[in-house]
Amino acid sequence: MAVLVTGGAGYIGSQMVHELLDAGERAVVLDDLSTGFRWAVPESAHFVLGDSGDQALLTRLFREHDVDAIIHFAACIVVPDSVREPLRYYRNNTVNSRALIETAIECGIRHFIFSSTAAVYGNPVAVPVDEDAPTLPISPYGWSKLMTEIMLRDASRAHGLSHVILRYFNVAGADPQGRAGQSSAAANAPDQGGGGNRVGDCARSSKSSAPIIQPRTALASAIFTSATLPLRTRWHCATCAQVGRH
Repeated sequence: MAVLVTGGAGYIGSQMVHELLDAGERAVVLDDLSTGFRWAVPESAHFVLGDSGDQALLTRLFREHDVDAIIHFAACIVVPDSVREPLRYYRNNTVNSRALIETAIECGIRHFIFSSTAAVYGNPVAVPVDEDAPTLPISPYGWSKLMTEIMLRDASRAHGLSHVILRYFNVAGADPQGRAGQSSAAANAPDQGGGGNRVGDCARSSKSSAPIIQPRTALASAIFTSATLPLRTRWHCATCAQVGRH
């Protein structure tokens, strides 16, 4: 059995891959490297360069690697860009997610973790924000993620797809072992033309002295306990702790 991690060459995705491997799981990483970095993927993970909406590729990966769970990070995530290019966000975040969900169901995969966003709440009517707060996005980015949440809800009802939705506020930090961290084109690895190191901005700059929020605990807990969770579960990822479960 293996776990497919889409966007596994990105900031949070690569940390999730490390967490899976540390726990003895097999990880398959699918990433188009539009914003992620090949060096961020551990050598012991199986890396595939490709699109998360390519259903023929997905079917082959599911069958060849005996995938039984999916953690879906792949997405465009910059709010201002989504306002300028809404259709690109709806294609990459929503249309590709629909293709991934459909292929998963067709291949008999029943465990799905979705990396969503607190942008689904828009301007919250109350603070602190509860998982049951109204979802009223104010950007195409927020809507593109909420649409995927809705598809997961409906697929769960129709096909028994067990899923966890993680709604992030702000995440920061780096792997305690220094294997991965926040990075960008300006802080890329030296062998890819940048001036930074492989851990990235957050591990080497003044940010590292600030309180660190690490998503890894909540993510690992979600995948390793998904068989015992309710069919539909939503978590906030504002801290390492579980904020709520429904």
